[in-house]
Amino acid sequence: MAKLGLDAAIHALATAVDAGEAITPEMGQTLRELLGGVEPPEALRIEFRKPIEFAGSSYTGIDLREPTAAEMLQWDKLGGTEADIRAVAIVSGMPEPAVKQMGGRDLLKAGRYLGAFLA
Repeated sequence: MAKLGLDAAIHALATAVDAGEAITPEMGQTLRELLGGVEPPEALRIEFRKPIEFAGSSYTGIDLREPTAAEMLQWDKLGGTEADIRAVAIVSGMPEPAVKQMGGRDLLKAGRYLGAFLA
């Protein structure tokens, strides 16, 4: 991504997310530069809007943290929503079929958080 103003960078990121594209390391780096190097928090708890039932377990939320390099390799070749689902499952420990039941807003929030580490 070429150097853009903040408005243009946010628009490009929103367009990519709307199209189901993965957030690229270049997008993350550009946004961090524009925001003065703001780092994501160490951890993020996302409370689901409604509980998810899967295999006899009930999930009311997930805890995310910075992924390891080994974890990132597990979704490196994927893109878009597929990459977000795999990343959330790996980092949170929630089974992938349960992650697929997450609400779209919750999955996007989780994907954006994990995407912030991809630079």
